[in-house]
Amino acid sequence: MCIIKAVPEDFFVEEVPLLKREAEEAKVKWKEKMKRLGKENASVYTILKVKKVNMDTFSAISALSKELKIPKKSFGFAGMKDKRAVTVQFMSVPFREPKEVIGISAQGAEIIDAFLSARRIKLGDLEGNRFRIAVRGISREKEEKIRERIEKARKSGFPNLFGDQRFGSGRMINHIIGKHIIKGEFEQAVMLFLTEKGDASSSARERLSRERDFSKALSYFPRSLSHERAMILHLSRHPGDFAGALSTLPKTLGRMFVHAYQSWLWNMIASEAKKDIIIPIIGSKTDLSKYPDAKDAAERVMKREGITFSDFVIRDIMHLTTRGDERRSVAFPKDVKYAFNEDEMNEGKIKLTISFFLPKGSYATVFIKFITGAKALSEGA
Repeated sequence: MCIIKAVPEDFFVEEVPLLKREAEEAKVKWKEKMKRLGKENASVYTILKVKKVNMDTFSAISALSKELKIPKKSFGFAGMKDKRAVTVQFMSVPFREPKEVIGISAQGAEIIDAFLSARRIKLGDLEGNRFRIAVRGISREKEEKIRERIEKARKSGFPNLFGDQRFGSGRMINHIIGKHIIKGEFEQAVMLFLTEKGDASSSARERLSRERDFSKALSYFPRSLSHERAMILHLSRHPGDFAGALSTLPKTLGRMFVHAYQSWLWNMIASEAKKDIIIPIIGSKTDLSKYPDAKDAAERVMKREGITFSDFVIRDIMHLTTRGDERRSVAFPKDVKYAFNEDEMNEGKIKLTISFFLPKGSYATVFIKFITGAKALSEGA
């Protein structure tokens, strides 16, 4: 089996942001000039370039929030990044002097650069990502086939499926929580989040699943699980208000669950369509007549799932309502460079070291599966 992330350094990813430093700094200077003239009072933000090692995006925000004394909800970011990896991504915070924050580190996150911007970063604000990945454990006889698949991907692209990390690490339940949310099954969504997430706090989750006593759960739920504790506190004060409990989550996290279910639907539609076409990401405003090549597959999937477009209007938690989008079924890697060498960690095997650029929303793990022919990738412990 092909192995990725044997060590975090085997998987490097760096965002290519939409925000251009020189342009943003020029806008800020103009704003400051207008402000002195009494004609401008717009906010100024600081963009942080953050390097993380073996740390997910939310954990990095939590650690930097304490170090910078900035609320977590004030952080803006363009997208989630893998935990077991070395990642570089951009975040926005309310104004801080760039020279005062460069070099600040917290746990596995370090601010390696900073500059001023006229606007904050929002989800999706990036051109794409550059990757450098080592794939280990490859048998020698597979080298030629992998070379052929890389050339095929260069010319014809590869299936632009959403990767497994979209649906959660360990037990992949993000999309299941998302489906409960859009169906108005808020209690099921909350309990799944609180009791079924696979992590080191399984004993606390199992106890809550047995007892369902929110008034006692705070005493044994670890303080590190701040989102879970916020839900439990709300339910101890407002018994039965599961919509309110979900609303305690940061908006980006709540939306992540709904987006995960939309991604799950999209993957199923794409697997049935099997063409290089534009496929809708189902939402409240999706019009299938605009997607004749995907219409039949989308209708079959929605019927199987028992959902309608109106389900994506979540009236009890309106900020989770989603209008939908679209996505091309094939992605094209750019700037592909690769080499095969001896795998120093696996005797008798070779490793592929490959670098490439992917547009936003496309998954490096899906690309690696395609070129290696692997149904699954083994990750380091």
